[in-house]
Amino acid sequence: MSAASPLWYITRGAGMVTLIFLTLSFVLGILTTGGYRPPRLPRFINSELHRNVALGALLFATVHVVTAILDPFAKLGILDATVPFSSAYRPLWLGLGVVSGELFLVLVATSLVRERIGHTLWRAIHWAAYAAWPLAIVHGFGTGSDEKAWWALVIYLPCVAAVVIAIAWRLLGGDPESRGVRSVGGWSLFFGVLIFGFWVVTGPLQPGWAQAAGTPAPLLNQISAKSATATTATTSGLSTGLDHALVGQAVASGSGIDVDFADQTDPSYQIVLSLNGVDSSSGRLKVSNAGSLICDAVVQNGADGMVGSCAGTRVDLANLRQNRRGVVTADLVTG
Repeated sequence: MSAASPLWYITRGAGMVTLIFLTLSFVLGILTTGGYRPPRLPRFINSELHRNVALGALLFATVHVVTAILDPFAKLGILDATVPFSSAYRPLWLGLGVVSGELFLVLVATSLVRERIGHTLWRAIHWAAYAAWPLAIVHGFGTGSDEKAWWALVIYLPCVAAVVIAIAWRLLGGDPESRGVRSVGGWSLFFGVLIFGFWVVTGPLQPGWAQAAGTPAPLLNQISAKSATATTATTSGLSTGLDHALVGQAVASGSGIDVDFADQTDPSYQIVLSLNGVDSSSGRLKVSNAGSLICDAVVQNGADGMVGSCAGTRVDLANLRQNRRGVVTADLVTG
């Protein structure tokens, strides 16, 4: 996958590391509140570890925000990064990230002056700030560009599992007199995980999420001269190893149909499928990268889409689907 600049890689990496530190901080907070302490380990070490992990999360979150502002791809400004839901780029999901970051900043700041503000106020703020973690995980899936990558799921899933297990442990080991409250908390956790899982599977992991999430149309279709693909595609031909999610609109063209796809994985690619007829089993596929034509191939019906060859490279429009509104989705796969 390409990025508009190295800053895009930095902001994505810093976001992932922030989530890991935030998860550790969240879990340590739950364990400490629940009275858990490893044998032969002084209590103050638990508190110091919790504080240092929280500061680590704040440090990487700062890197994440600063590099996102400096990177030219999404064109984010200081206002977008500080005022929730004000951005033109995926406003809802980016806004949730802004709220999460500001809640966590308040959490860390009040923890550093805990003795001055008093335990009661600190505890009230601390509970409210715990919303930072679920907002962060939703922000990651909603705004991120790597949610389908195996390595991203290897980070996301253990983070979610760790928090769910920690909360379940806390609910099961609470005061017997608060059984009713803990029961409500347990059911809320159960249904919350179900709703979150359903949203992830039917939303961010589906083709076309970039458009559905609120990415501006000009950004989806822009041709970035600075972009470079991980598959080292060149203007002389189509490289192997591509696996890009596509979303397009079917439009009647003479006696056939044209589908102009927007590449959700790498906006620097443009893909046009021209079918010879409404129910045609053949057509022509043109693939361009950064404005240069790199493939012009005849394609035929395959097992689950259209298949062809471009200069010896197999080209497959897999999982080709069209809904009632004429929206077409597919995966561009080369091998």
